[in-house]
Amino acid sequence: MTIEDSNTINNKPNGGKSTKKNFSVISITFILIFTSYNAATNLQSSTNTDGNVGLYSLAIISGCSVFSCLFLTNPIIFLAGYKWTIFIAQIGFLLFVAANIYPKVWLMYPTSAVCGIFQAAFWTAQSAYIADLGKTDKIGEEEAKENKYFGIFYATFQTSKVICCSNTHINFSLTKGEVWGDLITYLVLRNGLVMMVYGIAASIFSIIVGYVGKFHRRSLIFVIASIVCYGSLITMLLWKPYSSQMYVLYILAILQGLASAIWDPVVSALYETVFPKEEEAAFSSMWLGENTGHLVVYLYAGSLRARTSIILQIIYLTIALIGYFILDIKQTYQQQKLPPVTLANVAVIETQ
Repeated sequence: MTIEDSNTINNKPNGGKSTKKNFSVISITFILIFTSYNAATNLQSSTNTDGNVGLYSLAIISGCSVFSCLFLTNPIIFLAGYKWTIFIAQIGFLLFVAANIYPKVWLMYPTSAVCGIFQAAFWTAQSAYIADLGKTDKIGEEEAKENKYFGIFYATFQTSKVICCSNTHINFSLTKGEVWGDLITYLVLRNGLVMMVYGIAASIFSIIVGYVGKFHRRSLIFVIASIVCYGSLITMLLWKPYSSQMYVLYILAILQGLASAIWDPVVSALYETVFPKEEEAAFSSMWLGENTGHLVVYLYAGSLRARTSIILQIIYLTIALIGYFILDIKQTYQQQKLPPVTLANVAVIETQ
């Protein structure tokens, strides 16, 4: 399957019957790519621990993504267009995943840099393309259409955390040479199961959020997401884990999946509405902020206690919410200053 060609340099969708086909191809592409990429990144702190090569590789990816968002994303998309940017950027993910077969510093760091540079353009082109697909839909208001398309996309995208998580038989032995291998296997499977539950929850809730967003204000949805995030973070801060309470990990994964299902599509649609005619710059700025956050966390994740990291997450969330509500108040004030649309105004515009 291929994305339909368009008549513009940016390969923007033409609308009509090709819209659903293009949207399906984009969704399937991301599922296939991130099924392998997520499996590699989620285990960096568990398997590639020699010299923290795993965490530092993720930091390099985020750092190069920040650099790419600032200087390379817009030129790449201008030259290649949305379609070919998405296609070419897959090379970076392929190199990074392949490097994990032999995770040495001299191999992981260069491939992480290439992956980070391409990743910024990859996500920016994807976000802008889906925003344009939403505009070609003639049914519903613009904001509702964008919420719907982003909601459906992230619902399918989150299934990449579920695929290939089938049951695996573990042969626990007590021989000295195999005990560490069994412990690592347990850690990998435990992380995989938690991420699978997270992916299922995020996928289901993304569909719900995509349609519920058509009937409720974005600020209300943000409040719900913030309550869920605060609840899960405070629980992790106060909870003293016991072996008999492993189910709490899965409950927390479900809550985080719900929060992710709200943040991802709604924030993407928010950037599109704030910058309606500058999709590339808008989504490049969005991924710049996200990758900057990833970079900061990866740099200190290996040296701080879990309790300190959770407290920092609560602080980051509070700052983000304050920034959002300032933006929401500013947008509401600007809309109130606009003159009301009347039949007389419409008649004047038509005569001009």
